Amino acid sequence: MQLSAQSGRMNAFQLLSMVPVFPGTGVRPGPTVYQDSLRLSGSITYQVLSPSGTVYAIEVDLRPSATTLASQILGSWRHPPVATVTQAVYLMQKNRAPEIQESSPNLSDAWILAGGAPAAGQEAYYLFRTVDGGNRWSLERYTSASWCPSEAPQCEFVAGAGYRRMLFWNSNDGVIASASSLVDSAVILRTQNGGETWTPTRINLATAANGLRLTDIQGVLLLRVSQWNDHPPVVPQSINSGQSWILVPFASSVGHPVS
Repeated sequence: MQLSAQSGRMNAFQLLSMVPVFPGTGVRPGPTVYQDSLRLSGSITYQVLSPSGTVYAIEVDLRPSATTLASQILGSWRHPPVATVTQAVYLMQKNRAPEIQESSPNLSDAWILAGGAPAAGQEAYYLFRTVDGGNRWSLERYTSASWCPSEAPQCEFVAGAGYRRMLFWNSNDGVIASASSLVDSAVILRTQNGGETWTPTRINLATAANGLRLTDIQGVLLLRVSQWNDHPPVVPQSINSGQSWILVPFASSVGHPVS
C-alpha cells in the first residue's frame, strides 16, 4: 500500500465524486478512481481532490482474488475533505486550465466545458453550469462509455480527442460543435433546457477535420469546419437557434438541409 499527495493538478474536475459505487467493491469506477482491473493485476488506486487543490491518493496491490480486502482497505482510508463541484471549478479558473471553454450569455448564467487528458484517442468531457453569476456551480453532464437513459447526466456525451466549440445565447439554448482529426464527420449537439439533455445533428465531411469555429452573427449560427487534404471548409448555418442546419458550400450562398 502506498500513500501520496500532489498539488497543482490542472484537470481537477476529473477527480469529483460523480458516479455510483461499483457493485461488490465499494469503489467508484469513475473520475475519482483509477482501477487497473483488480482481477488481472491486483492494483487499484483511489484519488481524491481537496479544496486546496492537493490530490491525495492511495494505491493498493493485492492478489487478483482479494476484492473484499481491497474494499476494506479503501473503505478505512481517512482523507481530507473532498472538493465540491464549485471548489473544483474555482481551481480550474485559478490555474487557467487550457482545456476549458466558457460561454456566458448574461450576467447570471454561464457554462464551462472541460476536457480531460486524451488517451488512445479518447477524451472525457464535463459540462458545468452556474445560474447565480459563478457563486455556485453544478455538474450538468459528463462523458460515459456505457449506455444509460438520455436524461441521466452521466450518459454518453462529447468524447474523443479533437476540436470542441460551445455557444449559449440565453439561459436555456445552446450548442456544442464537435469534430476530430480521426473521423470524417462533425457533430452539433443542441440543448433547449440549459444542458440537461442534448440532441445531435451529424454532418458528413469529405475527410477528417483540422479546425473548428463557431459564431453567432445577429442570430445566425455559423459553424466553419476546416478539412485536410486541400478540401474546402464545410459551413453549416442555422437561422432557427440550431433546430435545423443548412450546409453552405464554401464561398457560395446556395445551401441544402442537413439530414
